[in-house]
Amino acid sequence: MNVNEDKHISTPVHSFRMSDVEDFEIYAYQIIKEWKNTEEGQWIMENAVEPPHWESIIDHETYGYKCTIVAKFLEVNYLYWKLRFR
Repeated sequence: MNVNEDKHISTPVHSFRMSDVEDFEIYAYQIIKEWKNTEEGQWIMENAVEPPHWESIIDHETYGYKCTIVAKFLEVNYLYWKLRFR
């Protein structure tokens, strides 16, 4: 397999759901902070091309929110992450 060192891959690395609360960003911050302290979270923070960002959408199934952390990797780091953590 030929791995391209310059190719960037953006992918969801973690997601979670929250119920409908006021200022859900405050509650989401705690979950993101706990995730950053996991082995996977620390590896991603060190090896992502840029700091991961998080996105949220309204979850109509639960009347809450679905939050997703998205990271951008070099192709070689993406492959390593998939093999080690997924």
